[in-house]
Amino acid sequence: MYRFYFNCHRWKPTRDQWLFANRCLPIDELKRIDEYTFQHDVKFTLIGQLLIRYLLSQVFDKKSSSFVLQRTKYNRPFIEITPSFDFNVSHYNQLVCIAGTFNGRIGCDTMIYKKENLRKLNYDLIRKKFTLNEYDFIIKNSSNFYRLWCLKETDFIVVFQG
Repeated sequence: MYRFYFNCHRWKPTRDQWLFANRCLPIDELKRIDEYTFQHDVKFTLIGQLLIRYLLSQVFDKKSSSFVLQRTKYNRPFIEITPSFDFNVSHYNQLVCIAGTFNGRIGCDTMIYKKENLRKLNYDLIRKKFTLNEYDFIIKNSSNFYRLWCLKETDFIVVFQG
C-alpha cells in the first residue's frame, strides 16, 4: 500500500512555482480545475492531481506525464493500463491525501483531530449509528471516533465508486 499527504496551507507558492505546477498537468485537467470558483478549491485540486501523478510515478517508475488519467461515471480518476492498481484522493481542511494499492479497491479519507471536538461528541447519536462493538471502542477512547468515522467513509467510497 502507498500513502502520501500534503499540507496545503503550508505551501505558499511563488508565481513561478504555481506556473511550474500547472505545467505538470494536461490541458483537460487544467480546464477542469479552472472551473472552480474559490482559489482554495483550485489549490487543493491541483495538489490532488500532482499527488496522483507523484504516486503513479513512484509506483511504476515512469515519468508522471506518461500517465493518461480517465474518470469513471462517478468522476473517480483511474488509469486504464493497469486495472489491478487502484488509488483514491481525499481532502479535508488543510490536508490532501492519496492512497494506492495493487490489492483490490481502496478508499481514503482524512480528518483533523482536535481534542476540543471530542468534548462535543453526541454519544446518544453515536450509539444509534454505530454497532455495539464500535460504540464500546469509542467509549474506551473518544479519539477512536475519528478512526472509525474515516474507516466508514473509505468503505463507502469503495462500495459506491466515489
